[in-house]
Amino acid sequence: MNLLCLEHKISQTEFTYSFVLLTYNQAETVREAVLGALAQNCMPLEILISDDCSADATFDVIQETVASYAGPHRVILNRNDRNLGLAGHIDRIHDLSHGDVIIVAAGDDISLPQRSARIIETFEAKQPLLVCSLANEIDLSGQRISTKYRTATLYNSIDPSDVAGSRALYLGATGAWRRTLYQKYGAIIPGAYEDLVMGFRAALEGKIAVIDEALVIYRVGGGMVSSSMVSVDFSGLCSAQIRKLSTWKAVLRQRVKDAQTFGLTPSSPIWAILRTAESRANLDWAYYQNDFGIFLKLAFRNPILAIRTLWTERRRKRKLSKKLRK
Repeated sequence: MNLLCLEHKISQTEFTYSFVLLTYNQAETVREAVLGALAQNCMPLEILISDDCSADATFDVIQETVASYAGPHRVILNRNDRNLGLAGHIDRIHDLSHGDVIIVAAGDDISLPQRSARIIETFEAKQPLLVCSLANEIDLSGQRISTKYRTATLYNSIDPSDVAGSRALYLGATGAWRRTLYQKYGAIIPGAYEDLVMGFRAALEGKIAVIDEALVIYRVGGGMVSSSMVSVDFSGLCSAQIRKLSTWKAVLRQRVKDAQTFGLTPSSPIWAILRTAESRANLDWAYYQNDFGIFLKLAFRNPILAIRTLWTERRRKRKLSKKLRK
């Protein structure tokens, strides 16, 4: 591990704040991400730039970029001795940072200068446990594009019943959360994405704030755990679906654990939503693993869900087949 600290005093507010930039194999984009972090126009922050043992020149670029920095923020550089994966890296940055609030950024996105100031204003005024915002989207070449990310649940509802079964809660690169939210529920299960976990935790607690302003330039198709997998044939489709299902099953295991920690009563409708989502995920998993013995056993217990799985996945394959014929 390589730690470099540039000491600056952090101004007093009700909460203290750490801006955390997570990087992994992002040598081509990380300079802009680091410059965005250093350009935060707000009270002095603790800025932790943490690299998860990249195999490329990411950490070298980070060191070069911060070498001449002489601004007001306190900068900490870290490079993990071994790759921890996203969940392990999230746990590590909680050990290395000190703020009551963790403002998260990614090594292929750019935080706009006002981002931290707007997040700080929101935490101080509303005292939520999690804050997220809007973003301006670009493709891998830097061109502006538009996706449907605002259909993610928290941009439309913070009701935990709506959140429990959702596979898209908010853009993780726009998020910030209270350290206490992480401490109460504990480390994230390996394989799960932090936005799908922290968003559910905050929804259970009923303390979420959404800033209706673009505070991040979000690079679509990049990321440490990009979901933009291109399937060129049926084999590729199956592999992509298995990867996605592996993540989703980990998220659901974490949500069940967190619901127990929160103390949901057996009569809560959230339990039914989680159990149904688990059953559906297990059916999908058996289908794509070609384990039809398990699929039939699960289908016997959940015939309606099994029919839905068969209809959905066959429709997905038909669409791919049409695409391949073009």
